[in-house]
Amino acid sequence: MHTAAFFPLAEESQLPPVDFMKRHLGNIVSQDKIKAGLQAMLARAKDGFRAACRSTKSTPELVDAYTFKAQGDPMIIIYDKSGAAIARHHYTGPAVMLFFDEGGHLIHIDFVGVCDSLGRNRQAPSADYVGEHSRLHVQTGRWKFRDGCGKRVAEVSDREWDSEKQPHWRPSPKWLDAFSGGKTFVLHAYQPRVIEGPRFDHMWSMAAAPELYQLAFDRGAADEWMNAMLVLVGSAQLQGLKWDAEELLRYAVLYGMAMTRVGQHLPAPAYR
Repeated sequence: MHTAAFFPLAEESQLPPVDFMKRHLGNIVSQDKIKAGLQAMLARAKDGFRAACRSTKSTPELVDAYTFKAQGDPMIIIYDKSGAAIARHHYTGPAVMLFFDEGGHLIHIDFVGVCDSLGRNRQAPSADYVGEHSRLHVQTGRWKFRDGCGKRVAEVSDREWDSEKQPHWRPSPKWLDAFSGGKTFVLHAYQPRVIEGPRFDHMWSMAAAPELYQLAFDRGAADEWMNAMLVLVGSAQLQGLKWDAEELLRYAVLYGMAMTRVGQHLPAPAYR
């Protein structure tokens, strides 16, 4: 019994990040392997990656990278490198999307409001059209805003767009209240899937906690392992192991925020 559980863990713990990603991208990995990988990766994260091995490259040379768009009713559409839509994920109500690029960096956080087809009932839990949309660029701290209510042409993607507000604008705490208890999605450029993130309240508390900037960790190693953490969480959710991967997902979001100092750019919501 102990031998069967031990050897996959030992094997997973010795893989460098590039090989770890290659194992879980484009392959169906057994649940035992995924659980062993979760244990090994969680041990690295809890140790601040100080004992993690380094590789010569921070990202694997993979053929496929993906882009994302939430549009219309709303739904998140995943596109391959040729621009073909390969998957769709429907949802309702306000949602927050965390975009990680091919380097594993948290590049922006999108707060996607909703409305009905006529632009009314803004931020209602049952509303099913993309409405008001705010974006935080995590490295610059700049916010953007655009209002898609009633236009039926709203687009929420990893592409850039022009803001309808002045450069120093920030969303109001009252507007952010609508996201309390709501959904978050992690969108990772190396994965053709939508990762269900932690609840907004949990994500926000991590971003606002003073401890976020007191974390002791190997920044270089954590940067290398970010892609691997996200890929493993996606692989686990694909295999129905969402709750097994919950703690590692929190660490992935936590390190993504810590490395880009997200909290200093967030206005305090009224419910806190």
